[in-house]
Amino acid sequence: MNKPLQFLIEREGNLELNEEVLKIIEKSTNPRLLLFYGQTRQGKSTTLNQIIRGNIDTWKYMNKSPFLSQTSQKSLTMGCEIFGPIKSSEINRRHKINRKIQEDFDIFFCDIEGLFSLNGQTAALIPGILTLLQVCTFSVIMISNVADINTVDQIASEIQFTKILQQINKDIKCPLVAIYISGYQVDIEKLDEFDDCIHEYNINREQTSDLIYEKVNEKYPNLNITKKDYRVIPGGPYEKNYNKEPDHEDLKARLYWHSIQEIVKEFNIYSKDTECYSADKLISLIKVVFGIFKEFKELPKDPNLSNVLKKYLVDNFNKYSLKQFEKINEEIKKDLKNNYEYYYKILLDDSAALEKLNNCIEKNMLEIYNTLIPEKN
Repeated sequence: MNKPLQFLIEREGNLELNEEVLKIIEKSTNPRLLLFYGQTRQGKSTTLNQIIRGNIDTWKYMNKSPFLSQTSQKSLTMGCEIFGPIKSSEINRRHKINRKIQEDFDIFFCDIEGLFSLNGQTAALIPGILTLLQVCTFSVIMISNVADINTVDQIASEIQFTKILQQINKDIKCPLVAIYISGYQVDIEKLDEFDDCIHEYNINREQTSDLIYEKVNEKYPNLNITKKDYRVIPGGPYEKNYNKEPDHEDLKARLYWHSIQEIVKEFNIYSKDTECYSADKLISLIKVVFGIFKEFKELPKDPNLSNVLKKYLVDNFNKYSLKQFEKINEEIKKDLKNNYEYYYKILLDDSAALEKLNNCIEKNMLEIYNTLIPEKN
């Protein structure tokens, strides 16, 4: 891609998957999705641009491409963008990360809105956001203040979503959630060496992880969120008005780029240790999951989304299967006179009858639903 493409496009008043994006993913090798989400103007696009560009050529804080700032996006379908692919080895090179990769993979970068920050117009993006949240490899929540009550709600709801399908079926691999605190401040004025900054940075990282755990479980104890469900990555001190090249020995600049590299390293580690989808499987999964959530128009206020989404999935499957059964019933009625003996044998053979019923549901659809709702087998 020369520039980010919309994951969804509008056609005849309806939002659909962008086939151009799907074709690019289909041609990729071992695709992985690195996804950033959260409220607008939290720095998602800027941070994604820094990851994509790296700091091998310049250490500038400001970078306006390939993702544009949210303030310039007016179209309904904006807010759900994808850019890529770029090889993992190339991203590591751009960040001067010396890490051996046994099997290189393609990275697609996604910039989407937070589930609970959508307004009436962008609520139409919910099916696309839910789809990307489920099929991505690594998702990053962008926040600016851990103590903010809305931030706690956002963290709780979005970590919970990644666990929902795993709660339904334990064999499902969930995306890992990282929490990136943009503009995180370390008291550099009291520190003289970069190693001291990193030490302080890591202490703050652990303290912030503990704080998030305490706040989320204090407000939503029934969610059973553990520290294994997320990673905390404090962002380095960001200079909003710093358009010129900073001194490469400047502690603030070094710590900022250290935080960007931490995202890349965590993504590398998780991608290496996690079995991911092939390109064909990922495309199939995207289509099926989007089909599942296509009619999902609003989210409940309760961050515990498990029950409402499971009920939605069951109702959706019931609606789909009944429609397919009615379709095959009509076909049998038309075909019965010419193939009476064939259908009579099916009636006497339960396995043949079951196979006939299964054949009326698309194979990939049946496979996904069997995974999501095992009691429907």
